Amino acid sequence: KRILFEETPGGMDYMSPAIEALSKSRVIYMTYRRFNFSEAVEHTVEPYGLKQSGRRWYLVGKIQGNDSLTVFALDRIESLDISDTTFETDASINLDTFFDEVIGVNVDDDYDSIKVAIRVFGRQRAYVESLPLHKSQRLVTNTSEYSDYELILRPEYEFQREILRLGPDVEVLSPDWLREEIKWLAEETAKRYAIEK
Repeated sequence: KRILFEETPGGMDYMSPAIEALSKSRVIYMTYRRFNFSEAVEHTVEPYGLKQSGRRWYLVGKIQGNDSLTVFALDRIESLDISDTTFETDASINLDTFFDEVIGVNVDDDYDSIKVAIRVFGRQRAYVESLPLHKSQRLVTNTSEYSDYELILRPEYEFQREILRLGPDVEVLSPDWLREEIKWLAEETAKRYAIEK
Protein backbone atom coordinates (compact mmCIF):
# COMPACT_ATOMS: atom_id res chain seq x y z
CA LYS A 1 0.00 0.00 0.00
CA ARG A 2 2.97 2.31 0.26
CA ILE A 3 4.56 1.64 -3.14
CA LEU A 4 2.19 2.72 -5.90
CA PHE A 5 2.43 1.91 -9.59
CA GLU A 6 0.37 3.48 -12.35
CA GLU A 7 -2.83 1.58 -12.95
CA THR A 8 -2.94 -0.47 -16.15
CA PRO A 9 -6.52 -0.20 -17.41
CA GLY A 10 -6.81 -3.50 -19.26
CA GLY A 11 -5.21 -6.55 -20.84
CA MET A 12 -3.57 -7.87 -17.69
CA ASP A 13 -5.40 -11.19 -18.11
CA TYR A 14 -2.95 -11.93 -20.95
CA MET A 15 0.21 -10.99 -19.05
CA SER A 16 0.79 -14.43 -17.46
CA PRO A 17 0.22 -16.46 -20.66
CA ALA A 18 2.41 -14.03 -22.61
CA ILE A 19 5.23 -14.45 -20.07
CA GLU A 20 4.83 -18.23 -20.19
CA ALA A 21 4.99 -18.24 -24.01
CA LEU A 22 8.08 -16.03 -23.89
CA SER A 23 9.87 -18.19 -21.34
CA LYS A 24 9.16 -21.40 -23.28
CA SER A 25 9.61 -19.92 -26.81
CA ARG A 26 6.11 -21.08 -27.70
CA VAL A 27 4.08 -19.78 -30.64
CA ILE A 28 0.81 -18.14 -29.63
CA TYR A 29 -2.52 -17.90 -31.41
CA MET A 30 -4.10 -14.53 -30.90
CA THR A 31 -7.26 -12.67 -31.87
CA TYR A 32 -6.52 -8.95 -31.99
CA ARG A 33 -8.64 -5.88 -32.70
CA ARG A 34 -6.89 -2.63 -33.58
CA PHE A 35 -8.49 0.69 -32.68
CA ASN A 36 -10.86 1.91 -35.41
CA PHE A 37 -11.15 -1.59 -36.91
CA SER A 38 -14.53 -3.29 -36.70
CA GLU A 39 -13.18 -6.78 -37.28
CA ALA A 40 -10.75 -8.67 -35.07
CA VAL A 41 -7.93 -10.49 -36.86
CA GLU A 42 -6.37 -13.83 -35.97
CA HIS A 43 -2.57 -13.97 -35.83
CA THR A 44 0.01 -16.67 -35.22
CA VAL A 45 2.78 -14.89 -33.32
CA GLU A 46 6.29 -15.71 -32.14
CA PRO A 47 6.59 -13.64 -28.94
CA TYR A 48 9.86 -11.75 -28.42
CA GLY A 49 9.15 -9.55 -25.43
CA LEU A 50 6.92 -7.32 -23.35
CA LYS A 51 7.21 -3.55 -23.04
CA GLN A 52 5.36 -1.04 -20.92
CA SER A 53 4.66 2.42 -22.30
CA GLY A 54 2.39 4.94 -20.69
CA ARG A 55 -0.23 2.95 -18.83
CA ARG A 56 -0.29 0.00 -21.24
CA TRP A 57 1.63 -3.23 -21.66
CA TYR A 58 2.59 -4.37 -25.15
CA LEU A 59 3.57 -7.75 -26.57
CA VAL A 60 6.33 -7.52 -29.17
CA GLY A 61 6.54 -10.39 -31.62
CA LYS A 62 6.80 -11.65 -35.18
CA ILE A 63 3.66 -12.60 -37.02
CA GLN A 64 4.56 -15.88 -38.69
CA GLY A 65 5.49 -15.23 -42.29
CA ASN A 66 6.73 -11.68 -41.56
CA ASP A 67 10.34 -10.72 -40.94
CA SER A 68 9.65 -7.56 -38.94
CA LEU A 69 8.45 -7.16 -35.37
CA THR A 70 4.89 -6.08 -34.58
CA VAL A 71 3.67 -4.45 -31.38
CA PHE A 72 0.35 -5.58 -29.86
CA ALA A 73 -1.35 -3.78 -26.95
CA LEU A 74 -2.43 -6.37 -24.37
CA ASP A 75 -5.74 -4.56 -23.83
CA ARG A 76 -6.68 -5.07 -27.50
CA ILE A 77 -6.13 -8.82 -27.45
CA GLU A 78 -9.46 -10.66 -27.46
CA SER A 79 -8.06 -14.17 -27.04
CA LEU A 80 -4.62 -15.71 -26.61
CA ASP A 81 -3.73 -19.40 -26.63
CA ILE A 82 -0.28 -20.90 -26.18
CA SER A 83 0.51 -23.62 -28.71
CA ASP A 84 2.76 -26.64 -28.29
CA THR A 85 4.89 -25.38 -31.19
CA THR A 86 8.25 -23.86 -30.29
CA PHE A 87 10.30 -21.43 -32.38
CA GLU A 88 13.90 -20.26 -32.63
CA THR A 89 14.34 -16.59 -31.84
CA ASP A 90 16.17 -14.49 -34.42
CA ALA A 91 19.50 -13.66 -32.76
CA SER A 92 19.79 -10.46 -34.84
CA ILE A 93 16.74 -8.96 -33.11
CA ASN A 94 17.55 -6.92 -30.04
CA LEU A 95 14.57 -5.41 -28.20
CA ASP A 96 16.92 -3.05 -26.35
CA THR A 97 17.70 -1.32 -29.66
CA PHE A 98 14.40 -1.90 -31.52
CA PHE A 99 12.77 1.11 -29.85
CA ASP A 100 15.89 3.32 -29.88
CA GLU A 101 14.55 5.76 -32.48
CA VAL A 102 11.14 6.42 -30.92
CA ILE A 103 9.36 7.55 -27.82
CA GLY A 104 6.98 4.82 -26.69
CA VAL A 105 6.24 1.83 -28.93
CA ASN A 106 5.19 3.25 -32.30
CA VAL A 107 8.03 2.32 -34.69
CA ASP A 108 6.52 3.98 -37.75
CA ASP A 109 8.43 3.31 -40.98
CA ASP A 110 6.80 6.39 -42.56
CA TYR A 111 9.25 8.48 -40.53
CA ASP A 112 13.03 8.47 -40.83
CA SER A 113 15.25 9.10 -37.86
CA ILE A 114 16.28 12.78 -38.09
CA LYS A 115 17.71 15.59 -36.01
CA VAL A 116 15.02 17.60 -34.19
CA ALA A 117 15.75 20.88 -32.40
CA ILE A 118 13.48 22.10 -29.59
CA ARG A 119 13.49 25.08 -27.24
CA VAL A 120 12.22 24.64 -23.69
CA PHE A 121 11.19 27.61 -21.55
CA GLY A 122 10.79 28.30 -17.84
CA ARG A 123 10.52 25.63 -15.18
CA GLN A 124 9.94 22.89 -17.77
CA ARG A 125 13.69 23.06 -18.47
CA ALA A 126 14.46 21.35 -15.17
CA TYR A 127 11.85 18.69 -15.92
CA VAL A 128 13.18 17.99 -19.43
CA GLU A 129 16.76 18.01 -18.14
CA SER A 130 16.07 15.52 -15.34
CA LEU A 131 13.73 13.32 -17.43
CA PRO A 132 14.88 13.57 -21.07
CA LEU A 133 12.24 13.25 -23.79
CA HIS A 134 14.50 10.73 -25.55
CA LYS A 135 17.85 9.15 -24.80
CA SER A 136 19.48 11.05 -27.69
CA GLN A 137 18.59 14.40 -26.11
CA ARG A 138 21.59 16.76 -25.98
CA LEU A 139 21.78 20.28 -24.55
CA VAL A 140 22.95 22.79 -27.18
CA THR A 141 22.26 26.22 -25.65
CA ASN A 142 21.36 27.35 -22.16
CA THR A 143 20.24 30.92 -21.40
CA SER A 144 18.39 32.54 -18.52
CA GLU A 145 15.09 32.22 -20.45
CA TYR A 146 15.34 28.95 -22.39
CA SER A 147 17.39 25.87 -23.22
CA ASP A 148 17.80 24.40 -26.70
CA TYR A 149 18.10 20.65 -27.22
CA GLU A 150 18.81 18.36 -30.15
CA LEU A 151 17.30 14.92 -30.43
CA ILE A 152 17.79 12.25 -33.07
CA LEU A 153 14.64 10.17 -33.50
CA ARG A 154 11.60 9.45 -35.64
CA PRO A 155 9.27 12.40 -34.96
CA GLU A 156 6.12 10.30 -35.24
CA TYR A 157 2.76 10.41 -33.46
CA GLU A 158 3.95 9.71 -29.91
CA PHE A 159 6.76 12.27 -30.07
CA GLN A 160 4.41 14.91 -31.46
CA ARG A 161 1.93 14.27 -28.62
CA GLU A 162 4.74 14.52 -26.08
CA ILE A 163 5.68 17.96 -27.47
CA LEU A 164 2.03 19.05 -27.32
CA ARG A 165 1.75 17.77 -23.74
CA LEU A 166 4.35 20.34 -22.68
CA GLY A 167 2.13 23.12 -24.09
CA PRO A 168 3.56 26.62 -24.50
CA ASP A 169 6.75 25.72 -22.62
CA VAL A 170 8.28 23.98 -25.64
CA GLU A 171 8.82 25.09 -29.23
CA VAL A 172 10.00 22.98 -32.16
CA LEU A 173 12.78 24.90 -33.94
CA SER A 174 13.46 22.43 -36.73
CA PRO A 175 12.78 20.73 -39.07
CA ASP A 176 10.32 23.19 -40.59
CA TRP A 177 7.75 20.55 -41.55
CA LEU A 178 7.54 19.32 -37.94
CA ARG A 179 7.29 22.90 -36.65
CA GLU A 180 4.36 23.45 -39.03
CA GLU A 181 2.72 20.16 -37.98
CA ILE A 182 2.90 21.05 -34.27
CA LYS A 183 1.62 24.56 -35.04
CA TRP A 184 -1.35 23.11 -36.95
CA LEU A 185 -2.15 20.65 -34.15
CA ALA A 186 -2.00 23.46 -31.56
CA GLU A 187 -4.29 25.63 -33.71
CA GLU A 188 -6.78 22.78 -34.11
CA THR A 189 -6.76 22.33 -30.32
CA ALA A 190 -7.35 26.07 -29.79
CA LYS A 191 -10.34 25.92 -32.18
CA ARG A 192 -12.02 23.35 -29.89
CA TYR A 193 -11.91 25.87 -27.05
CA ALA A 194 -13.09 28.77 -29.23
CA ILE A 195 -16.48 27.10 -29.71
CA GLU A 196 -19.11 28.26 -27.22
CA LYS A 197 -20.66 25.44 -25.21
